Amino acid sequence: MSNGSSLFNLTGRVKIIVGILLLFITEIWLVPMFSALFNSLKFVGVQNYIYVLTSKMNGIYFLHALINSFIIAAIAVFLTSSVSALSGFCFSKIQFPYRNVFYILTLSLLSIPGITILIPLFFTLKKIGLNNTFFAVALPQVALTLPFGVLLMRNAFDSIHNDYMAAASIDGANIYQIFWKVYLPMNTPAVINLAILQFVWSFQDFLLPSFLLSKRSLTTATQMISSFNRTQTVSPKDIGGYNAGIVLLAVPVIIVFLIFSGYIKKGLTSGGLKG
Repeated sequence: MSNGSSLFNLTGRVKIIVGILLLFITEIWLVPMFSALFNSLKFVGVQNYIYVLTSKMNGIYFLHALINSFIIAAIAVFLTSSVSALSGFCFSKIQFPYRNVFYILTLSLLSIPGITILIPLFFTLKKIGLNNTFFAVALPQVALTLPFGVLLMRNAFDSIHNDYMAAASIDGANIYQIFWKVYLPMNTPAVINLAILQFVWSFQDFLLPSFLLSKRSLTTATQMISSFNRTQTVSPKDIGGYNAGIVLLAVPVIIVFLIFSGYIKKGLTSGGLKG
């Protein structure tokens, strides 16, 4: 009786400790967000947002820069999701020579920091004529995310039983039909989860656009906010405008998370069980 009571109390204490840790971590993430929101309403309130949306910075409007960020993110999301899903399916369900070797080599690319390839990347893109284009940013973003995407997709496809492939083959389906009509629909949460993560990473990326884009017309939202902070004098109006830009940059990401939160939960656990 005492042993059972002790175990119950221990479990209760563990739950309390975990809850406190989670609250602490949540506060760490929420403090910068509320700080930016509070500062964005300082001095002139909503006028800070109107100022950001109606003023040009480096020759373009904030909405123009926001559209540029959306275009780059859309390209990256489409390529990452499709290539990762196809590769994950192949590594999971198709037998071919040296499959595990290629898979390990793919995962080993996760250990390469993106910043170490910036110089050769710049000259490579310049040589093939992609410098100062949306693809100059989107393609490296895809390449850096693909190893993680392949890992996520393979684990998700591993959780789907091989009997579905055997049944579809008996019904006359080829490998392409099995992927598109059987396995991909069953793996939708994981694909959407990867697409959301890629969207967030791409949309909020600052390093690659700053290094690979020099045309003002291609300026992204993160670049514009950064240049706003550098070029404006320190005044109440500029402080409010800078923080208003940060809040506006976060709004699309928050909306995406709210809409697809259910898929995110399913996608994170889709590779947990194997059939």
